Amino acid sequence: MAAALLRLRSCSKLLGHGDPARWLPKAGMATRWLKRYGRDLTKHAADAADPVVGRDAEIDRVVAILSRRSKNSAVLVGPAGVGKTAIAEGLAQRLAAGRVPGALAGARVVELDVPAMVAGTEYVGTFEARVTGVIREAEAAAKPVVLFVDEIHMLLGAGLTRGSKMDVSDMLKPALGRGRLRCLGATTSDEYQQHFASDKALDRRFQKVHVAEPGEDATAAILRRLRPLYEEHHGVSVTDEALAAAISLAARYIAGRHFPDKAIDLVDEAQQSRRFRLTPHRRTSRILDDGKLTDGKGRTVDFTNTIIIMTSNLGAHHLAAGGGGPADDASARERVLADVRGRFRPELINRLGEMVMFRPLSGETLRKVVRMQLAGIAARLAAKGVGLDLADAAFDVVLSRCSDQVPMYGARPIKRCLETMVITRISRMMVQEEVDDGCSISIGADGGELVFNVERLTQAPPPTKSSPASVQTKAVDDGCDKTEALPSPVKKEVKSTTSASKKKKASSPRRVSPEEASSPAT
Repeated sequence: MAAALLRLRSCSKLLGHGDPARWLPKAGMATRWLKRYGRDLTKHAADAADPVVGRDAEIDRVVAILSRRSKNSAVLVGPAGVGKTAIAEGLAQRLAAGRVPGALAGARVVELDVPAMVAGTEYVGTFEARVTGVIREAEAAAKPVVLFVDEIHMLLGAGLTRGSKMDVSDMLKPALGRGRLRCLGATTSDEYQQHFASDKALDRRFQKVHVAEPGEDATAAILRRLRPLYEEHHGVSVTDEALAAAISLAARYIAGRHFPDKAIDLVDEAQQSRRFRLTPHRRTSRILDDGKLTDGKGRTVDFTNTIIIMTSNLGAHHLAAGGGGPADDASARERVLADVRGRFRPELINRLGEMVMFRPLSGETLRKVVRMQLAGIAARLAAKGVGLDLADAAFDVVLSRCSDQVPMYGARPIKRCLETMVITRISRMMVQEEVDDGCSISIGADGGELVFNVERLTQAPPPTKSSPASVQTKAVDDGCDKTEALPSPVKKEVKSTTSASKKKKASSPRRVSPEEASSPAT
């Protein structure tokens, strides 16, 4: 033994790596390596760890394995995010509370920091010395030490050097075989098949504990147990309905992850978003009070000469349900104000100069809105040499399609109806070459449906603002009179998309010029 140590010392000096004796444990340094590369989970279990819910069966199985005389090491196998690390923390909580068999009385769980052990091991023998020191200290401890290695597959393949096939698994096997070293690892199913199932000797020394993904009911119990911790952290309360919605949404939209991790992250993110969503009220209050706003980079924006107008649909259904009389309007106003007070903070409402309520749009006003929107469509078509005309019956069809949405959403549904019923139809006709340059489209109604007729013109309508006007509209938003031009077509040839208009029309008589009328007949 002395000769072997001397040879090792000589080789180390020749390689310039120093004396290897300084890497080995010395008297008075019984926990040097464990303190440097480990974290005592048992010590922090009482005040730092989150409660473990729904994993009693797995923790009982781990405790039973660690209490054995031999083959007393376990590996937790399961998908990422199912709670393998939480089981190790639950074991530490049981050890701290003394709720374990006598074989584990006084034991502690030490989590190894694998990246720290691997860091700075460019010299041969450095990593092996660290692993050996940790193993020896764990074996020589007065009370049992359970080494917890999260992502244990990262440790097993570490330390390999060129020309050497010795890795951590070869260093662990003798200590695990003697039964004096208790190890608890965590890995995924794929990594287990790669590192454990392929190494039969290592697989015999670790007892596999399968950790399945909890169901939605178990996840709900976990979230309810963790709810007070997250409410205290964010200052935002969470209802049972919100927890149920988080589980349902996580199951539907986060398919690549597992419960309970994805549901916990969703609740955490929702609380964080809700907390930061309250800040715009403070930001708006500062603008209304000071007339300025400063961003995170110290840049100030001046609002002293700015008129701020805010819009909202709060309480619109109360205004739509009003009867139209003064008493009904006053009652609807009070109900709307109640909704506003329930939604916005008092400090924001008190800074508003006036709250103006708009009554629902009347039928004649809606027809003006349709004409205004139609004028914009006609101008776009006129630029392509196509005319457009809409009959009065077609107005009624468009308004009937969006009448149920107008009381709640105002005039915006009219634009969507025109896009769906008119613009989309005309676009298809142009793609199918039913409409081209020099055509005019007239839109009528038949049986509650729009009917499109295409007429050939003698000349294309000029895309200018001086075209003859056939539709006059009045803007309802700013109170200004506006006139939009629709081309007046000169009909020469008629082409209809309906079956009734496919019949051949009689040609109009030829107009006689004044010169021809005054000349004698021959």
